[in-house]
Amino acid sequence: NTYKYDWSGFNQPRKPFEKFLSGDFDPLNAHEKNVIDLIKHKSGVYSVIATYDGAYPDVVPHEICHALFATDINYKKEVLAILKKADLSNLFKWLKKAGYHKSVWLDECHAYMSASSVFLNLEGIQFNAKISNQLRLIYRKYSKGIK
Repeated sequence: NTYKYDWSGFNQPRKPFEKFLSGDFDPLNAHEKNVIDLIKHKSGVYSVIATYDGAYPDVVPHEICHALFATDINYKKEVLAILKKADLSNLFKWLKKAGYHKSVWLDECHAYMSASSVFLNLEGIQFNAKISNQLRLIYRKYSKGIK
């Protein structure tokens, strides 16, 4: 499994953790137990975001974008309304080449344009800066108070 070497961050909504929380995967290894201990008293809608020390500074905001997209219907509606106005063909080509499944392309486009535009520039991937700025404003509006 090379996942942890291929990606510098990830987020996972609550649902996949439910079987761990209910004891279906007992016994847990030490790493799994640490994660479950962190979230076992959480309730409601949430996502777990993980990264490592030394990751790119945009990793956490990028993953917060995904978490908001998955958990806040108003955020998602606003993002999709902006993305409808954009030509995303360059981003779609890159995402396909990078191995992303088509089902996550809109979510990935919004996360990269909102939080990882420096990365897109470094990779030479063309995107609409005006759309990117609009997405950043939506992110700032909804991410206030996130811990």
